[in-house]
Amino acid sequence: MDELQRQLAAFSKAYGEKGKAITERIQQLMDAGMTVTKAVQQVFQEYDVADWLDANVSQAIVSTAQDALGAELAGALSSAELLKALSTPWDGSGMTLSQKLHGAESDMRQAIVETVKRQIRRNNTVQKTAQALYDGYGYGHVTGTQELPRYLDELTRWTRRSQENLTPEELKVIQKTIRKVKAQADGLVDDRVTYNHFKTALNELMDKVEYGTEKAALKALKTAVEEKSRYVAERLARTEAARARYDAFIARHGEDESVAAYQWKLGSRHPAEDICDMYANADLYGLGKGVFPKDAAPVNPAHPHCLCHYAPVYRSELEGKKRSDDVETNGNAWLKKQSLHIRQAILGVKGEQEWKAGRVGWMDKAQNLSDMFGKAESRLYRMLERRKKNIDDLSDFKVLIKMKSVKAICKKYNLKTHGISYKIQLDKGSIKGGYYGSADPKNIGRIDLFPSAF
Repeated sequence: MDELQRQLAAFSKAYGEKGKAITERIQQLMDAGMTVTKAVQQVFQEYDVADWLDANVSQAIVSTAQDALGAELAGALSSAELLKALSTPWDGSGMTLSQKLHGAESDMRQAIVETVKRQIRRNNTVQKTAQALYDGYGYGHVTGTQELPRYLDELTRWTRRSQENLTPEELKVIQKTIRKVKAQADGLVDDRVTYNHFKTALNELMDKVEYGTEKAALKALKTAVEEKSRYVAERLARTEAARARYDAFIARHGEDESVAAYQWKLGSRHPAEDICDMYANADLYGLGKGVFPKDAAPVNPAHPHCLCHYAPVYRSELEGKKRSDDVETNGNAWLKKQSLHIRQAILGVKGEQEWKAGRVGWMDKAQNLSDMFGKAESRLYRMLERRKKNIDDLSDFKVLIKMKSVKAICKKYNLKTHGISYKIQLDKGSIKGGYYGSADPKNIGRIDLFPSAF
């Protein structure tokens, strides 16, 4: 399990614990008479869901990026600096991380409200139907027998619509009770004995419907919080953390001349075929399966939930191989060897038919195909480059520089220091004395300045 998977597993576990508490509290408020909309809104405020989502998604992003950067680069950047850089827009939406978090929190609330409301509407309909059935046939007389099949059909339809919120056993019991009422209604006459049996079956049906609607509403709430709302939260965490890993990977290897290419690796959890299978298995540039030149690599992640990643390919690994830029032809060669199912997963059903007929190229129809086959710049690149330019090596200084020394110099020359943090490399003796900084024998006296604008 890599760092991204560990972070996502921790996120999922944390959400599971919070989701259970949220479910119980919403149910408590609804039982007290509060509407589902107001209950969800209040509970999200009580449990600080927005702040929780922000903190946990940010944790996944930063930890994943630090792992992908490697110890040396990660150690040179604070978590706050990393998060700030990785919160900027990167996809077609043009949204910042903050905007995405706000949207996700809203979608989470909406998913719960809509799911529960839908089941409540179903329950209200079936309860009215059951009551109408009982009112027509449960008071010692038989009226409107032509309406009976319609009532029973409506009850049966409710069981089908609500089956996702009922256990198989609960569903079986209700359907059996409906069949029992229907069977007795077929032989119903104005006779005391047959009528009493029918009335008993009606009472049983009313009880089952009441029990079933309660169970269905509770299950709908649980499903909404623990599955549908969770899906929204995990999709954001997964996609943003995956992109952070990509940014960190590019920052680490983009300027490394020993790395000549990147190889696309499928995520360990890859449930369905898509464009990622082509990225990972096709030899599009003649450099090997899944290998892309650094200046022609698709952006990662390829789609929401994508957990694929890159691995560096060193120049020595490409000796004897000649790059080919005929991506269309190379892609066609791979697609022709694939099954119809895989071609359709990548090109779409109609797209596959047009491609096979030779009317379009595969790149015209491939779904989620990166529109940036070229050299991508990491969101961390500018920050790392600016940092390099703002480091002065003062290791030859004979006098130890302390924090107050830097501040005194800035004050003397009227230099504005607002928004700038200092990191001064000190000797081990000074560290023991409680001064701010870190011990690095090779760079004693060095001053690192980190403008907050990075």
